[in-house]
Amino acid sequence: MVVAAVALGGFVVLVGPDASVQRAAVMAGVLLASRFGGKRGQALPALGLATLVLLLADPWQSTQPGFALSVVATAGILVWATPVEAWLRVRTRLPRAVALPLAVAAVAQFSCAPLLLLLQTGLSTGGVLANLLAAPAAPLGTAAGMIALLLLPASATLGGGALWLAVWPARWIEAAGVVGVSPPGARLYWPAGWGGALALTAVYVLGAVALTLGRSGGARHRGWPKQASVPPGRRLAIRAVAGVAAGVTVGVSIAVPATVRFGVPGDWAVAACDVGQGDAVLVRDPERPEQVMLVDTGDDEAALETCLALFGVTRVALLVLSHDHRDHVGALGAVLSISEAALVPPESAENTGMPLAERVRRAGVTAVTGEIGMTGGSAPAAAGLGWEVLGPQPLESYPDENSTSLVLRVTVAGVSLLLLGDTGGPEQVPLMREGGRPTADVVKVAHHGSKNQAAGFYDVLGSRVALISVGAENRYGHPNPQLVDTITAAGNVVLRTDELGSVAITVRQGELGYWNAGRRSSAVLRSGTGTRKNSMSLCPAKPGKYR
Repeated sequence: MVVAAVALGGFVVLVGPDASVQRAAVMAGVLLASRFGGKRGQALPALGLATLVLLLADPWQSTQPGFALSVVATAGILVWATPVEAWLRVRTRLPRAVALPLAVAAVAQFSCAPLLLLLQTGLSTGGVLANLLAAPAAPLGTAAGMIALLLLPASATLGGGALWLAVWPARWIEAAGVVGVSPPGARLYWPAGWGGALALTAVYVLGAVALTLGRSGGARHRGWPKQASVPPGRRLAIRAVAGVAAGVTVGVSIAVPATVRFGVPGDWAVAACDVGQGDAVLVRDPERPEQVMLVDTGDDEAALETCLALFGVTRVALLVLSHDHRDHVGALGAVLSISEAALVPPESAENTGMPLAERVRRAGVTAVTGEIGMTGGSAPAAAGLGWEVLGPQPLESYPDENSTSLVLRVTVAGVSLLLLGDTGGPEQVPLMREGGRPTADVVKVAHHGSKNQAAGFYDVLGSRVALISVGAENRYGHPNPQLVDTITAAGNVVLRTDELGSVAITVRQGELGYWNAGRRSSAVLRSGTGTRKNSMSLCPAKPGKYR
């Protein structure tokens, strides 16, 4: 133990005394002390002392999620790893070499789950598998990397060899992470935030009560009570408490997602995804549900993938990227692998990085720059989904990305949808000129409902439904209240993703209807992508036309 402690101290000096390194070292020191003492009663005070020392050294660590997760994970391992390992060995006959890592991984994940809900939605069950698979590689990679750091100043050849060896455990850990998130059910739904954390904690408390009643109610059998020795009244109480805990768990993690998924109308034609402060709109002909157009991606890959899973989208026939801003293309990486072709905007003077079209093409996706007059749709064209590019106006140079926003009019299931990107008043005025006034049944309001809109623009559309894709309590004040009043006065039903969550619009006998997921928009988690190819394409039909 002394040698291990000295090696740990040397490792901290070598790596550098960053806050996260200090925290990990102190927690590892606590585990060493608990092994040396051999009793949980000595380990927990050591953890308390270590936590106190860390907070005295830097009180601001108390606001860092990593600090709380380290403390909680270590406490959970100290308290529960040994009894869970014993239970696994007795009940499942697992050898200690498997039971101990499994117990540690499961206990750490279980302990941290309420805190993780403050950072993200859902309960990770695949994390246990990922940590279990990564456990053998972690010390090997760490040791090889440390040896490389020691050898490189003396010999580039020897240090490089050690570094080459360290690469393989690192790749193993990366692969373990991929495996951990791949299986169905790798992440179960649970609401994020304080409400979700408190609900999960309540389930934990109920489980602890049931376990305490059982352990105090009868004779022990290898550390666990014999069921036959528990009095009938206490046994009934145990079952009632455990049943409530199990019922809440199943109801939230399984029943809620199932209810949301089954509630989605099978004949939806347009869907606005709840991706926060960003845009992501799905369009399809209900008669050809495999032909899906996705307009923009938002900036949250998890939210986009959740929306695609909610509406059963596994392939994207046409990906339309209205303009190169993160709130519209930030989650591009989540859909490039399932996209057939892309329609991209022209470049602007604002963009100094890699052109959007080039980023798309590097992923192996055909990309065409949208121009006024381009048309297209499903093959054959009579399938019920068609689109036409209405903007931006051709210019020698565009001053910013918003001015390059693609404006599309999409016809689907007999109704028209106008998609305005982040256009402002200057870009909307040309659309209102005599002979070119757009009309639409449904309009995706420009720029998340910003006040920069052309006067009278929404009055001439004749639309019945206005979609506003916007994040709750965003710092921009979107949507503008006066604009919402104007759109409503023009005869529109306003559907906002910050209030309704993901929204689906249906067309039944010419009548528009809508369904929304509400706060349960994140309840359905994506389990994988399909491989089916679609037939919507951007192959040239004739000059200036694309299908």
